[in-house]
Amino acid sequence: MPGSITNDEQSLIGFRKALLEWYDENGRDLPWRNHEGEAYRVIVSELMLVQTTVAAVIPYYHRFLERFPTVTDLAHADEADVLKLWEGLGYYRRARHLHALAKAVVANHGGQFPHDEADLLALPGVGRYIAGAVRSFAFDLPAPILEANTIRLLARLIGLMETVELGTSQKTLWAEAARRVDPDRPGPFNQAMMDLGATICTPRQPACLICPVNKFCKAHLGGLTETIPLKAAKSPLKPGEEVSVIVKRPTDGSILLLKRSVQGLWADFWELPTFWQAGADPAKRRDQGFEYKNLDDLIQLIEALMGLRIKPLEEVQAKPIRYGVTTHKMTLNVLGTELISENLIRPQGFLQAEFVAPSEITKRTMSTAQRKALKIPLKG
Repeated sequence: MPGSITNDEQSLIGFRKALLEWYDENGRDLPWRNHEGEAYRVIVSELMLVQTTVAAVIPYYHRFLERFPTVTDLAHADEADVLKLWEGLGYYRRARHLHALAKAVVANHGGQFPHDEADLLALPGVGRYIAGAVRSFAFDLPAPILEANTIRLLARLIGLMETVELGTSQKTLWAEAARRVDPDRPGPFNQAMMDLGATICTPRQPACLICPVNKFCKAHLGGLTETIPLKAAKSPLKPGEEVSVIVKRPTDGSILLLKRSVQGLWADFWELPTFWQAGADPAKRRDQGFEYKNLDDLIQLIEALMGLRIKPLEEVQAKPIRYGVTTHKMTLNVLGTELISENLIRPQGFLQAEFVAPSEITKRTMSTAQRKALKIPLKG
């Protein structure tokens, strides 16, 4: 009959209705929502949220927008200031992408975010997910999104029985996300999908009995919610061990810091002199001659690399600092010493080397592990 709809279309309409009704009552109250047309807020929040929890992001989001309230403010900022505000969130490439993106929006689009998907994808750090988030959340356009929560939710809804990392799976999930998005309320729909995945359709023990769309879910109906989504086995993290040295100048209490180069891991960051000891070496310390063998050799190495004479080295911490970076699981040991005399030189491969007063150290951009190392008091 002309004008009639299929069972599949009826099911889709019912799914959208049930999901949006649930969201209107139960959607999370997040600070970057309900700002239609403000693509800048969306971009800032989404880049911060990559591999980071909502709870961790919220205070950073507020501080970032207080310092850089518009994309133009961010475009004109110094990268060092941007990185400093990002300190502690990790994955610092996101901050650099956000800064470069702001410059591109100001230079190429007059400070206004484009609506077109191709133009958004041309911006630094913007992939298909963030482009879809901007188009749906900021401009209320029917664009699909796919991220951790919606991948899990969609895989269960359609009963996907292959690992979600596969290219064919990703193609299927993107197509399903595009098919389902509500054309009348695309922004709230995508937010509802994310919220449902985050709060109800959780990775383990999902709350299927109170899920508003459980009757549309093949995994629930087939008893497969603990099986789906299928994921490829993860490669084990590569272990590595490093040694940082706190060199204190006794005359004024200042601490020696080095500034890393503009390329590679922790580019432009400050750190204590840190030496590779064993295992993985993600920061390429051995390439710069920063290799720990034993205490006596290390004292000679510090003199050769930095022109310093120091007192004997001592362990200053109760237990090592452990941190993860990229695909590595690192152990950081900390040694302490005092300066005897100096003819400070900048080691090859670093931008700067200087003794920094304790009151000034907090102003320097550093990794969380290095910041922890600096909090360890020296003996004596």
